[in-house]
Amino acid sequence: MAFCRSQTVRATAQRIAGKTERTMQSIEVGLIGFGLAGRAFHAPVIRAVLGLRLTAILQRSGNEAAEKYHDVRIVRSLEELLAISEIRLVVIATPNDTHCLLAAQCLAAGRDVVVDKPFTATLEEAKSLVAFAKERGRLITVYQNRRYDGDFQAIRKLVADGTLGRIVRFETNYDRFRPQLKSGAWRETTRPGSGILFDIGPHLIDQALVLFGLPEAVTADIRIERQGALADDAFDIMFHYPRGMRAVLRSSILAAVPRPRFVLHGTQGSFAK
Repeated sequence: MAFCRSQTVRATAQRIAGKTERTMQSIEVGLIGFGLAGRAFHAPVIRAVLGLRLTAILQRSGNEAAEKYHDVRIVRSLEELLAISEIRLVVIATPNDTHCLLAAQCLAAGRDVVVDKPFTATLEEAKSLVAFAKERGRLITVYQNRRYDGDFQAIRKLVADGTLGRIVRFETNYDRFRPQLKSGAWRETTRPGSGILFDIGPHLIDQALVLFGLPEAVTADIRIERQGALADDAFDIMFHYPRGMRAVLRSSILAAVPRPRFVLHGTQGSFAK
């Protein structure tokens, strides 16, 4: 989460687009992981972005990637992926506690890297990766697709235009209702990077930072609400800004009646989504 304000896949492509235009070739991309993140949020976007070409997918087991992408090479190990010399950009969409090591290996192999959120499980890992990327002369960034949701884009315009006057309160909620635990799901274990804070938190934190910048202080309540759960499944975070302005970021898996997705209060009006 330390680098949750970084650019997305599209921005990474644009930063090296000059070379792409000169060579008239696409940036060939290798995708690591074909779970929900790789299958739903990365592979389709890579295919849709002009100048990117999905060249290979690393899926260690299963045939879902091969069945969906007949023209993409499917590999079973990182070594096999990095042996494809044409790949210039690697996208990492694996469990959170694997991000740092995989990113470091890809950087060491001379590839640019996009890491799914959260960037790493600790701040120390994030700093080390950024330093290593600079040392190797490579690009590294974190994927923040929720910046481009239509509702958030509308809110960015409202804030930028001053439509609501001076904002005094911003609320962003991401709720669901799933009282049952998911057996075998790594996000519901005690391993580093598990829990809803690392899953949903990066999106909400990023949105507040994009709109209002760094706060003066942060208070938070991170907790377990479901019986028998091992990882946090609810949080309330408050960013404290000057002149009494507050950004409230909340998520719960026990919200049968979800709260509004966004609420803003300003000196000249309010907005709710």
